[in-house]
Amino acid sequence: MGEPSHIVAHISGRKVCWPRRDQETILQSARKAGYALPTQCERGYCGTCLVQLRKGKVRLLNNEVLSEQDLTDGLRVACQAIPEGDVCEIEIL
Repeated sequence: MGEPSHIVAHISGRKVCWPRRDQETILQSARKAGYALPTQCERGYCGTCLVQLRKGKVRLLNNEVLSEQDLTDGLRVACQAIPEGDVCEIEIL
């Protein structure tokens, strides 16, 4: 694993930050940091863990729920989204 980086998240009007490592999804790193994001299937099928990507890039392991327009609009499923690069800022929907 590479050096830790951070995810900045906007949750109910609060701005929080937690560490993550390479190959961790947003959901996995949030859990390790003590944040309970909404989730149900954890396979990219239901869309319960939807987040809005504000800055940065993420790679989706699986996407069964988001349309091309959703992706263009910055929507991602946290259970399948692996941040790439040093910057990842999201809003929890």
